[in-house]
Amino acid sequence: MKYFLISLASIFIMKGSYKFIIIPVTALFYLILTSFNFQFNIEKISMDFIIKSLQGGKSVSLRGELYYVNSGNKMITHFSYPFEQLVFTNNLGQFKSYDVKKNSIIQDENKNYSSQLSYIYSFMSGKTQDMGLKTLGYKLKESKVEGKIIKSTWEQETPMQGASKVVLVHQNRLPIYMCFYNAKEKPEQKVYYSDFKTIGNIVFPMIITEFQYLPKGDSLITKKVYSNLRMNNDVNETYINYKIPDNAKVIEQK
Repeated sequence: MKYFLISLASIFIMKGSYKFIIIPVTALFYLILTSFNFQFNIEKISMDFIIKSLQGGKSVSLRGELYYVNSGNKMITHFSYPFEQLVFTNNLGQFKSYDVKKNSIIQDENKNYSSQLSYIYSFMSGKTQDMGLKTLGYKLKESKVEGKIIKSTWEQETPMQGASKVVLVHQNRLPIYMCFYNAKEKPEQKVYYSDFKTIGNIVFPMIITEFQYLPKGDSLITKKVYSNLRMNNDVNETYINYKIPDNAKVIEQK
């Protein structure tokens, strides 16, 4: 499995139709597997999102809301358009994907599904200095300072799956760019963080733009735009407390 920075989902467009795929973030993801560090008593957050993906001249848009709860690091993603789907994960890697219309559920448990393997965790916990790369087996090889820009290069200490090298760029102490390279020194993915917003004492990127370079030479471009960032009592708990019906059909993972 490759080192994807896709936080919510990838949209792959095939033969004129789209398929929604939840991608479990791999063990090479850039987040530290510890509890949220809510220094300022932030118990939960929520935000709206629009995800637009473009591949081969065809585009797909998704809309919904994202919720994150401190207790158990629960993350709930509610997709409202063009279909309704709920995805639940927590720090234990317990994963549930519920199709509201079909009343069907896919569930699994794997550390790669952990809610702590999310860019949200990195920004919310203030662990953006190395984006968890050090903890996940990367070693800082080089760091350059150019004015307000700090460019650091990270490489794997021992061979493992995923990107062999990662370039991380900070500006004003905030990560603004990451690039992942394969063993042949070719970029596999580029991620840009922008439009930072402060809520409480947390700074969060409201726009994330990703370029994923696919094996056949084409690319998948995904832009995620977040809005209405809310915290604590301002968070609507409808989907946080959502209970999947007991009669939901369980679909086995292949």
